[in-house]
Amino acid sequence: MKLAIEFALVILFLVLPPILWGIRGMLQGATAYRVDPLYPVPDILARTFYAVWLYYLYTGTKSRKTQGTHRIPMFALTLAAVALSSLVFQGLSRLLPLSTPPEIIGMSIPGYDPWFIANNIIGTAIFAFFEELLYRTYLPSRLLNFRLNKYTGAALSQGLFAIAHISMGPWGVLNALVCGLSLQLCYQKTKSLTVITAIHILYNLAGRAWLFRFAF
Repeated sequence: MKLAIEFALVILFLVLPPILWGIRGMLQGATAYRVDPLYPVPDILARTFYAVWLYYLYTGTKSRKTQGTHRIPMFALTLAAVALSSLVFQGLSRLLPLSTPPEIIGMSIPGYDPWFIANNIIGTAIFAFFEELLYRTYLPSRLLNFRLNKYTGAALSQGLFAIAHISMGPWGVLNALVCGLSLQLCYQKTKSLTVITAIHILYNLAGRAWLFRFAF
């Protein structure tokens, strides 16, 4: 019962909100993924709290049977895989546009303003750490307790990760699915939360730097 309540809370407060937010945007006719140049401070604080909570839960679910290997090669291969996935789906989105390009909102981009840079680095790191804890470690581990094998649990978790990016349009969802599966495989091979978080941070920072490139 305790496990079921814990899992229900995670689904209700962490998994469903981005999916419902994306669906709401679609129903309201939104065609572009809206990006704020600054991560809102309340969102950073909330994700920090959630990450701490998930890490506490994660330490009780991670496997202690094996030690991961090949961390450096897997880091390089996975980083290359997610970068290639992004390039492929960016190209496809231009050949067959199913949604409009991202829309920057909220303010003019402040260029080399120290807070802008610090906010993006801190926000990217916190959000990446939170998502890796949720989708690559906690959910696949907990789903084993619901009579799902590790492959089904991992696939379902990455499916949820992909759908959580529904606000980015069809190509964004497919890109998130490929990236999520790549990161899941990397975690299975390395058993390192640090490795997959570092890849996710680099990937997101590169994406935001490209999106805001005209500010530099």
